[in-house]
Amino acid sequence: MKEFAAYKAPFYTFFSAPFYRDLLKNGKGVGILYLLILSSIFWSMQTAKIFAVMQMGVNGPEVTQFVAQIPVMKTTNGKFSIDKSSPYIIFDEKKGPGIVFDIKGKMKTLADTKGATVLVTEDYLVARKSTGVEESIPWAKFPDFAVTKAMVEDWRGKITPICTAVVWATGIFVWFGHVVLALIYGLVGLIFDKRKVGFRAMMRLAAFAMTPSIIFSVLQELTGFRVPLYALISIIMQIGFMYFGYQAFEKGEEALSAPGLV
Repeated sequence: MKEFAAYKAPFYTFFSAPFYRDLLKNGKGVGILYLLILSSIFWSMQTAKIFAVMQMGVNGPEVTQFVAQIPVMKTTNGKFSIDKSSPYIIFDEKKGPGIVFDIKGKMKTLADTKGATVLVTEDYLVARKSTGVEESIPWAKFPDFAVTKAMVEDWRGKITPICTAVVWATGIFVWFGHVVLALIYGLVGLIFDKRKVGFRAMMRLAAFAMTPSIIFSVLQELTGFRVPLYALISIIMQIGFMYFGYQAFEKGEEALSAPGLV
């Protein structure tokens, strides 16, 4: 590209016929790189939102209240124990029983806990599956372990950065998805490629013409506002901007070849 700086591309893709003309004439080899940079920037913005939401959740009053009630827990040779007298109850945000520890084993099912979601005994853990069925898991299946409140606080501080890093790394799949779409739209563009600029040029055009739909998609993710049938609208936008860009190139080429013009 000779006439336009690459960093201005996201802005010019919305309206600039000269930009698309320059892209098809001089933009060899920039399509995939452009998608990589664009995907990285916008995925980083979405990841930042995820980080903020997770931070609010992990440091929220409900989690803080829960962590404050955690006893020292350990298993030895398949036997579970805590440093509190039994039964010991961790209350949920509604002040109801959340987790009940009954090391003495007087309680056998969740019904005995009068509303708890988890029952912990010396020999097994009882929890309700998504289907509503109670499941008992013997501690003998687990290796010996010990958990303290300090350890939980340490995990609490690390979980958000770790999860955020993992989410950001998955952005490679977002970029790959955009490349696949550029390939598909490049093939679609061959339908109106009267000047036979070729598949590579049409794929390059598709990569840049995807910018408006990508931006609107990211805005929806960041704001939470959803446009009905946006997938269909996105396809129409994509093909529309491709056609606009190609027409700008085609008409520009005709103008340059007209008599009296250099």
